[in-house]
Amino acid sequence: MTKELDSLLQRKIENFESFRDGENGVWTMIDAAYLVARTLVAGVVKEANLSSSETHRLMMWQTVLEYQMESFFLILDKQLDAGMALMRMASELARDTAHIANDESSLDIWLGRSLDDVKRKEYRRRFKFSNDPTDQYVFQLYNLASTFGVHGHTLASMSMQPKDFSADGSAISLEPSEISVYQNIEIWMAAFFPLQDMCNRDFRKKGGQVLTEGARNYDDMKTAFNAAFAKYREALNEMKADILINLH
Repeated sequence: MTKELDSLLQRKIENFESFRDGENGVWTMIDAAYLVARTLVAGVVKEANLSSSETHRLMMWQTVLEYQMESFFLILDKQLDAGMALMRMASELARDTAHIANDESSLDIWLGRSLDDVKRKEYRRRFKFSNDPTDQYVFQLYNLASTFGVHGHTLASMSMQPKDFSADGSAISLEPSEISVYQNIEIWMAAFFPLQDMCNRDFRKKGGQVLTEGARNYDDMKTAFNAAFAKYREALNEMKADILINLH
């Protein structure tokens, strides 16, 4: 028996641990952001008397969060195109979640969108990004992820660099560069809270002590996250500048 799956798993674990150990501050911040998002979901479940439509939207919101976290780990594993493809899925589903919140009659259209061409066309006609600033921000992410992650399949190949050489030097293995991973994490971090905001904003109106407290912690974490993200961007720009200097 071979150990190919074990080797693949070990490589993934090494990629995750390398980022966690090298960027512990970013890892901790993302961990905390994920926690407050999950806590807000739990607050909705505990406090809200959910309608059928709200129950579906809650499940859609949870799926968006799952897509986001899987995207994060795909990027750390240097599966850049797959990571962006999941971000596109998260953007689309967040849009649909927000749309149904504004028009509950759209739920039936959403549920039947794959049944026939008529329902599919109606879905495409009605489910669009609104003019809300957050929606437009996520729309930009949707287009970016569509261009590169879904339709491009070039993120990884464009950033390849040598990793190992064969013993005789005749063959070389390639992998995406470290800077390309950091650049995709930048996109991921920029999208985390806007996607969550689209999903949770209607639920937050329901109130209740647990939900209100969860929303307050969410907002505090969002402020801290944005500050940390600004520093991450500064460090990334310095890293890019260093690379350019070393090239000359």
